[in-house]
Amino acid sequence: MERIVRRLGVVPRQRCDRNYACPDVLLLESGNVYVIGRRVDSAAYRDLLSWDARVGADEEVVLLPREVYRAALLADVRSRPLELAKDLVRDWMLSIRRLIRQWTLYSEAVFRFG
Repeated sequence: MERIVRRLGVVPRQRCDRNYACPDVLLLESGNVYVIGRRVDSAAYRDLLSWDARVGADEEVVLLPREVYRAALLADVRSRPLELAKDLVRDWMLSIRRLIRQWTLYSEAVFRFG
């Protein structure tokens, strides 16, 4: 079991009105992260995933609220040297653009074909 190094973002009680079960992003020793979020039905999202993205048998789709995602991103960027931070932001922006493009294509198909 990997050790949690730190939280990425703000303490849940600063952004969540509940004292428990609040979304969070935790950095592990290896650089991987644990994401605590609301489990969603991955079958409902299969059509939204890009052709090269699949949900494995041991994986789940987890909804992470935007404000938690942004706080984690900012915390991660601030903890890195400037050049690494620029690369990280570029990679995150490309990921966001891909997700927006996929959602747009899906939405257009739904509205076109009902």
